Amino acid sequence: MHPKYVLIGQGGWVRKLSAGLQDVGFRVEGVPLDSAREALSPTTWARVQAADVLVRVGFRPGARTWRGLAFDWALRLFGRGATTACYWIGSDVLHLTSDLARGSQVAAWRTPALGVDHHLSGSEPLRSELARAGISAPVVGFPWRTVQAPDVLPPFPPQFTVLTYVPDSRSDFYGGAIIVAAARQLPEVRFEVMGGTGSWVEEPPPNLHFLGWVEDPATAYAQATCVLRLVQHDSIGGTAVEGLLFGRPVLYSQALKHTLNVELDRDAVCRALAKVAREWAAGRLKPDEGAARWARTTFDPTTRFQNLARHLSMLSDEPPAPRLTYLTLQATNEGQAAHAHVHEIVRGLAAGGWSVRVVKPVYGPKPPSVITRLAQFAQIQRRALAGLSRSDAFYVRSHFAAFPAAIVARLIRTPVVQEVNGPHDDALVAWPGLRRIRSWVERADRVQMRSADAVITVTPQLVQWLRADAGIDGGHLVSNGADVELFRPGAAPPTGLPDRYVVFFGALAPWQGIEIALEAASSAPWPSDVALVIAGDGQMREEVEHRADGLHVVYLGRRPYAEIPGLVAGSLASLLPMAASAQDRGQKSTRDHTSSGLAPLKMFESMACGVPVIASDLPGMAETIRDADCGLLVPPGDVPALAEAVRSIAADPQRAARLGARGRQSAVKEHSWRSRADDTAEVLRSVVARYDKLQTPSERPL
Repeated sequence: MHPKYVLIGQGGWVRKLSAGLQDVGFRVEGVPLDSAREALSPTTWARVQAADVLVRVGFRPGARTWRGLAFDWALRLFGRGATTACYWIGSDVLHLTSDLARGSQVAAWRTPALGVDHHLSGSEPLRSELARAGISAPVVGFPWRTVQAPDVLPPFPPQFTVLTYVPDSRSDFYGGAIIVAAARQLPEVRFEVMGGTGSWVEEPPPNLHFLGWVEDPATAYAQATCVLRLVQHDSIGGTAVEGLLFGRPVLYSQALKHTLNVELDRDAVCRALAKVAREWAAGRLKPDEGAARWARTTFDPTTRFQNLARHLSMLSDEPPAPRLTYLTLQATNEGQAAHAHVHEIVRGLAAGGWSVRVVKPVYGPKPPSVITRLAQFAQIQRRALAGLSRSDAFYVRSHFAAFPAAIVARLIRTPVVQEVNGPHDDALVAWPGLRRIRSWVERADRVQMRSADAVITVTPQLVQWLRADAGIDGGHLVSNGADVELFRPGAAPPTGLPDRYVVFFGALAPWQGIEIALEAASSAPWPSDVALVIAGDGQMREEVEHRADGLHVVYLGRRPYAEIPGLVAGSLASLLPMAASAQDRGQKSTRDHTSSGLAPLKMFESMACGVPVIASDLPGMAETIRDADCGLLVPPGDVPALAEAVRSIAADPQRAARLGARGRQSAVKEHSWRSRADDTAEVLRSVVARYDKLQTPSERPL
């Protein structure tokens, strides 16, 4: 007997997908929900209850609205016996990631990794976005019936004409304001707009025409010189694909082969259109046969519907992706090392087939009070434990306050992996008030580590520390890493930087050695034509601002994360002048790098950018730099030695290039986040497999 497949969700797409699947011989029933009446119909939920495989389309799990909650509840109630899947097709992904970024308690607790057996993404960009949210969703190209492609590409019209798409109800989302502004700035260009009547435009310019809803847009494409698709978020835009089918140049705000990528900006759009218009006026622009062939092959609807049918048919027999609950009590804000570590590992695990539910605190712009923080700690752990029964493993980014969740997970016999990023003293540095209960903090840490099924550390020195402090043998070393696609040689630097500079980026904390760098920059050995550029924020911001003169010392403040790769790639070298301990610089702290070792993210990110690293000769960091032969090491706290190292790099560009190239090679081969995630997944698999091999719950380790 064949399994019964049911598609349910967004009405228009459910109907189109069901019809296309039926055309290729796949037995499927569509349940389109266009209204509350359909959603409340007993017939609807009777069909859901009869499903063997239930696929939701367009309605994201964990939606923050009461309708979303009601839909989730009804699916769980009526579809309990079915294998469940979510086919992500576009804006549903945008809304999910927006919910999670805002820290929505509902979305975070009901992340789809918990409530759905399988996930499919309609395009590669969607797969990547879902992976960042911890959801493993292989790409199954979204199919639709495209406009009939012409056998012979039509010639260009006598007037330069731009065809675009803007529905009246979502004009902002589809770049409507930019298109109107471009039409005003380019009065000689004719703009044709499909999808709406332009009711949102006041006094449209005479060269802007609205075509309304076009049932068969073939004529519109044939009469266009180029196609413009501006959208804030997309899977694969039908307008862009259909423009390629007609051999037209396509300007697209997303990345797609054979299209010209353009920013959502009036001036950028006008420049791109003017360039195409010049090529057309000069007679150099021809309909692109190669792009048309590629689009016909890649987006052939029959092939894509068959591919979707094949994937759906496997869902009933395919085991669900392994599920992981990832708990961090440390807030992870973009630009911080913790943010990169957590989210890159989660993305890598998702790319490797895991579905990951991340449970973390989200605070406002102001630092939270102690009471607020403690309340968040309790609430976050309650949320983590609420979904733990449906997880295959529990991953804890070690924190003394995570003690309750780690112990409860152990008691309910869920495999627990602890990630240790530093010794107990690190908590005392961040929270000096904890020194009064130091013994309790250390005891909470040790109990968590000893009760875990596996412990991951970021440096070899921490593996040794585990053995000495907690009596744990066999800690797993999974160091930090870098996004080697984002951090790369040639990344565009921000404007306004000095011609020659070395860079310090990251937290402006005493133990980071920022004072050492400032003193070196004003010392005699430092080359006079090399500036010290500093980007970041922290305790020593005031001192950095006081010392910055805009010439020899340039302070940029906190910069967007996206700017950092270009800032680093444009430098002569990256400085990591960490002190041996914060006490070396007169601070009341016990942070000791000689015992715990260092593996800072910015070391790997600098290597990935292909620039030499000038760093303190400290355990962990020194071994990495020596092994890769990618930089210079100086004694911790030695100001003259740091200045001499900068002079040496600045005076020998060829040597600097060789060091940088070796660093890049090492970063790509050995220190990418994907390889770190693979190492983490191996630890998780070994722990889960050990539990699965035990026959009864009573035999499982406690």
